[in-house]
Amino acid sequence: MDLDGAKEKRKKRNKIRPVKKRESSVSDNIDVTPLVNVALILLIIFMVITPEMERGKSVPMPETEFHAAPEDANQPIVVIDSDGTLYVDRDEVDSPEEMQEGVQEEWDRDDVENTGTVYLKVVPDIDYGTVYPVIDALHEIGVRNVELGTEEYREI
Repeated sequence: MDLDGAKEKRKKRNKIRPVKKRESSVSDNIDVTPLVNVALILLIIFMVITPEMERGKSVPMPETEFHAAPEDANQPIVVIDSDGTLYVDRDEVDSPEEMQEGVQEEWDRDDVENTGTVYLKVVPDIDYGTVYPVIDALHEIGVRNVELGTEEYREI
């Protein structure tokens, strides 16, 4: 009698049970909202940062037709504003002597190689008498080349 009960239990154990199908939690639709959010955030970051990437104080420069765009060599930038104000990079200086010190400090930085070249940005309508003392002061500290900044001329 015990044998019949044991056989019944074994049959129940060895019986294959049907597996219930579970509903899948994976959707066929791809949610692109996070991707769009990241793309918009990157766009905003680049829009805010891009104007700050320009080196030196921003001034309107003369336009040229044949515009060469050499790679930036991290040379010091000297700017002369429309009212004759001098800048080294974005820092205002009061005299050509302070400008010389600023250029030397730029050359003393680790990421700037002293090639004897300075980039000069000048507004187009300034008189030569304002620019000449600056070029002369640069020559006194060993500047061999002065690169003049220009904008590319574009027909509209």
